[in-house]
Amino acid sequence: MEFNCSSQEAINTLYDAALSTMWWSRATDTANDFCRKGRELGFARFELNHQITPEELETFDLDRYHVGSVHDPCPAVIPNKKLEQGDLQVTSLVEEKRRVGVDTLKRSIDLAFRLGSRLVVIHPGRVDGDHSLDNRLRDLYRVGLKGSPEYQTLLKDVKADRLERGKPHLEALIHSMTEIVDFAKDSDLFLGLENRLHFYELPIFEEMEVLLKEFQQPWVGWLLDVGHIQVHNQLGLMSFQQWLDAFSPRMVGVHLHDVQDILDHQIPGSGDVDFAWLAPYLPSHALRTLEISSSVSFEEFLPGLRLLEKTGCITSINSKRRNASC
Repeated sequence: MEFNCSSQEAINTLYDAALSTMWWSRATDTANDFCRKGRELGFARFELNHQITPEELETFDLDRYHVGSVHDPCPAVIPNKKLEQGDLQVTSLVEEKRRVGVDTLKRSIDLAFRLGSRLVVIHPGRVDGDHSLDNRLRDLYRVGLKGSPEYQTLLKDVKADRLERGKPHLEALIHSMTEIVDFAKDSDLFLGLENRLHFYELPIFEEMEVLLKEFQQPWVGWLLDVGHIQVHNQLGLMSFQQWLDAFSPRMVGVHLHDVQDILDHQIPGSGDVDFAWLAPYLPSHALRTLEISSSVSFEEFLPGLRLLEKTGCITSINSKRRNASC
């Protein structure tokens, strides 16, 4: 690869942050091509996401590249689509299926422990059944009807429906997490419950309140996904400010990405997220990970990294090298 001034600057900077394998373009790059490019951008470590298969895992040079976090379910022994459809989740109301979800999460924790990682990102499951109200709300938003009487009525209905139907799944999640927390207690890992993109996934605000009260271990907490909560904020489903005010002290990690309209996983600075406003809410111990679409090029990545450093969302480990000749 030929490097111009800006790419050389990236190489001379090492960020205290991870790059998610979401950015891996499998059509053109091997696992180690992805890691090499991530290191050239300045990432000190990497996050294995929930799309990594056991076969792909074997191709990473784990002696050269450090995996700082593992995003459950990883490795994806069970096809991720089945997990996402809700039939094999830690929130399942069918005991045999709930057990599969628990065992899958335990495998992710085992992997993180073996790799010397610090964090496991947990998908806390979803509500079974009809999600059409959420889908309809997003359709209305996309055609510019936010704020209309139809939209406001639907918004009220989806919130009420989601809160009521989520109750038995929250009980199942607490049951699962009780076992998981006991399983992970001697692992020296953080466990982060991620706020999710779709409203019928757990947890919504009321559920996170219950979970953080139930599990008060300092290594169990909130994994803030910035793009997901920004989408919910724009839809009127949740308040970004309310979440930060209530839960930022319990934040153990953060997924950083921007949102254009309600399309997430965009490079920071290209959308609606105010990263300067966000930065003071991020605890110093919360592990930072960039979750960026593979459609974003190497060159497009650089301004986003500089913005995150400028606003204080990420920091440079070797800032003295940033002034290297260029």
